[in-house]
Amino acid sequence: RLNVDDNNDKTSESIFNPFLNDDIILPVEELNIDEPYLWQMAAFAARKMSDKRIKYKLMELTSAEKIDSIYRLRVTLKRIYNADIDAKNNVLYCTVEVNDDDDQQWEMENFGCTIPAMVRVRG
Repeated sequence: RLNVDDNNDKTSESIFNPFLNDDIILPVEELNIDEPYLWQMAAFAARKMSDKRIKYKLMELTSAEKIDSIYRLRVTLKRIYNADIDAKNNVLYCTVEVNDDDDQQWEMENFGCTIPAMVRVRG
C-alpha cells in the first residue's frame, strides 16, 4: 500500500491523539448509569469545568461508557453565572471524558457541550 495520500485522509481530524491507531479498535463498554461512582465522576467533571464566574451544576447523567481507561459520560448541566443574578440560567448537554488510569486521581481529559434546541409545543 502506498502512503502518499495518508495525510489527506486526516484533514477533518482536529484533535491529534497519539493513542488512536487505525489498526487498533478499543472495545467500548456500556456502563450502568445507576452506579454511584459514575455520578461522582460526572459531578467531578462539572466542578472541573466551573470557575469563579461560571458554575456548572450536574442535573442528569444520561449515559456512560468506558474505553480503555477513559470514561465518556453524557451529562446535562446547568450553567449558573455567579456575578449576574439576572442572567438566564442555561441548560447544556455535554460529553465529558475522565481518565481513571490505574486508580490514580481522576483527570479531566476533555469536554464538549451543546445548547439544547428550543422546542415549542402548540397547545
